[in-house]
Amino acid sequence: FDYQGLCDEWHRSRRHAATLSKFTAKTEINWLTPRRKGKKLLVLDLDHTLLDFNRHDAPTDVSANSKRPGMDAFLEAVYEDCDFVIWSQTHWRWLELKLTALGMLASPKYKIIFVMDKTSMFRIVSKKRDGTEFRHAIKPLRIIWDKMEGWNAANTLHLDDLSRNFALNPRSGVKCRAYHRDKPNASSDVELPALAAYLAHVARCPKGLSSFDHGKWRAVWKQIRKEG
Repeated sequence: FDYQGLCDEWHRSRRHAATLSKFTAKTEINWLTPRRKGKKLLVLDLDHTLLDFNRHDAPTDVSANSKRPGMDAFLEAVYEDCDFVIWSQTHWRWLELKLTALGMLASPKYKIIFVMDKTSMFRIVSKKRDGTEFRHAIKPLRIIWDKMEGWNAANTLHLDDLSRNFALNPRSGVKCRAYHRDKPNASSDVELPALAAYLAHVARCPKGLSSFDHGKWRAVWKQIRKEG
């Protein structure tokens, strides 16, 4: 992780609880498609997790070249077990353009039930590993859990390239390597196929998602691959 995990005192603080309640109240959920009964919830980051969008490009310039290798196959495979929510640190007007240009809102093979943007994020103060404090934005899953009956820490995962984004719900976080399409060997990136195998494994495990330390997902994936 790129920060020290927050303790339970954060949640018990009246000031922090008020901030969380404020952002929960102002967040509007606009359904794109109905949720499916019995499915886990996978909250997906977009930039550097599923794709790499050059900030100097116009949103309309998003193309298949922006996708991380295996993105479509990943979404199609994981959709069997999980409903998808996109939560990006981008404003909705640009986020909609990206998703539309990539065909992610009209795919016949998977559906996104709703999308959340930067307006549902707020900043907190965390500590780095060396003990110094820094201020950063977060994506608190509690907003979704409090608005959507039936979803909670036991059936939700959050995939992101920045672990500090799930600082308030670290046990639900799955951290991937950041994808940059201009890096050497970017075309041979295999992060998403590995994650697809891991997510299918944990989603179908009778013990449930909470029985796994998702910070060690690579070790589990290597064992899955070994057992073949």
